[in-house]
Amino acid sequence: MAVRTAGRKHRVAVVCPLASRGKSRDANLVPTCEHGRWLYDGGDRRRQKTRWLCPAGRCKPRVRRIAVDRFHPFIPRETTRFASLYQRRTAA
Repeated sequence: MAVRTAGRKHRVAVVCPLASRGKSRDANLVPTCEHGRWLYDGGDRRRQKTRWLCPAGRCKPRVRRIAVDRFHPFIPRETTRFASLYQRRTAA
């Protein structure tokens, strides 16, 4: 993925949708527990990971870090920020 590699090199968050080619892949879903969907708490560029919090704060560990890849970008696809950035996209 040349686009993602170039984005990482220049410290730019890449905003692109996840193409569905008829394959079912649930690795890109938001983490969940018995308390519900985990909340996005930002990304750590130094570690190349995103932070997720338990909605109730009772799970151990309370924070889960997921490595940034094409299935888990710095800006999660489920957020309104991703939707607004994606609507303003241009071709490079």
